[in-house]
Amino acid sequence: MPSIASSPSDDFAHRLHDTGWGLLLMLTGLVWLVPPGAIPAGTWLFGVAAILLGINAIRYVAHVGVSAFSVMLGVGALAAAIIQLWQTDVPLLPICLLVIGASLVAKPLLTRTV
Repeated sequence: MPSIASSPSDDFAHRLHDTGWGLLLMLTGLVWLVPPGAIPAGTWLFGVAAILLGINAIRYVAHVGVSAFSVMLGVGALAAAIIQLWQTDVPLLPICLLVIGASLVAKPLLTRTV
């Protein structure tokens, strides 16, 4: 069976994807290892935002397709981290579910079909 050759940009995008997941898993493990109260509130969320937005910035600069979903997640993580720093009690999970659900509903409605 012939193998399908992938382009260098596909390989680069795959490496970025794997690197992003690796960084997210390492960050999560590190935060779980640190005793509670030893790091400021929102540290994990700031790290997630930095990783997601950083990977997408690299993708943008390298002219590889940027993931709008992970950019939204990164912005959401950054907003949640800032909210945690202010120590306000905002219902983040319901808000995230509403935004994600609305985007899933809106996308087919706003997409043109030929």
